[in-house]
Amino acid sequence: MVDGWFPGKEQFDPLVASIARLEDDASKPWSDIAGGLERMLDHARRQGWEGDSRVRKMAEDATRLSWGVLARYLSVFRRLGAVSEREGVPADQLISEGFNGVEAAIRLYDRDRTAGLTALKDLHHGRQTLAGVRRDLELARGGSADGAIVAKSLLLRKRKGEIQEVEIALKEDGATLFGERCTLVRRPPLGFFKQIGVEARRDELIIGGANILTPDAALKGDPIEAVLPAALLLATYVPVFFLLFSPGADPQAVARAKTAVQNFEAENVGVATTVGSKFQILRHPKPRRPSDPGYEKLRDRLLEGR
Repeated sequence: MVDGWFPGKEQFDPLVASIARLEDDASKPWSDIAGGLERMLDHARRQGWEGDSRVRKMAEDATRLSWGVLARYLSVFRRLGAVSEREGVPADQLISEGFNGVEAAIRLYDRDRTAGLTALKDLHHGRQTLAGVRRDLELARGGSADGAIVAKSLLLRKRKGEIQEVEIALKEDGATLFGERCTLVRRPPLGFFKQIGVEARRDELIIGGANILTPDAALKGDPIEAVLPAALLLATYVPVFFLLFSPGADPQAVARAKTAVQNFEAENVGVATTVGSKFQILRHPKPRRPSDPGYEKLRDRLLEGR
């Protein structure tokens, strides 16, 4: 495929090799094709043939895709790289096999940085669909929806993703909070305690609990003021309790929570943030007493009365 117009073929072995590799990638996901195309174009660029129509023809022949499709792949691939660098998130955590979903998420990112990044992560983890991203994209464009409705929809979508990221970290790193051999389960909604949380059990005994908090700087008011009193009350029924903040939590809200816990002298309450699939403990709790049935009794009564 190269011999017909490149003199001194041995001089262009890197380009020949990149074309061969692109052919091998043709049956792989779109991101592999885009990566192979990027390498091929880089070799062509070094030889001064950037933009040559024959290079494009070779790419089309190698992949059996039109240049229009390849150009879309390449554009999104490069944009993903830029997002990865800007947000400090590894590119392989933003890529998913469905190209159309990623392309839509990139467009969403251009309109709403937070919503777009959340969409990319959710697509990667299988928590979002193309239809869902397109719906958020339409809302971000304004459409016929009221601005407040658009903002609320995007915020709810973001909050759902943030909660899921904390729950992934609990599976991977729950022992950092509650020790080894503990089982973590989602706490059922209780009367007066609607905040999403978890229960930590060991040998059928409650050894701790936590609330998952997702304060957003875009919200008005003080989100900590609204949830802290109930959390501190619930913490008195368990040996150890954590306020677990999601990856995108407002840093000022995290700082206020830490200060408030210290002011209330709630020694058995810890504060931690989620970093990837791990937890960073900002305030270490001091277990207040051995486990007793007090929480179980309260839980049963509140389940009955909700």
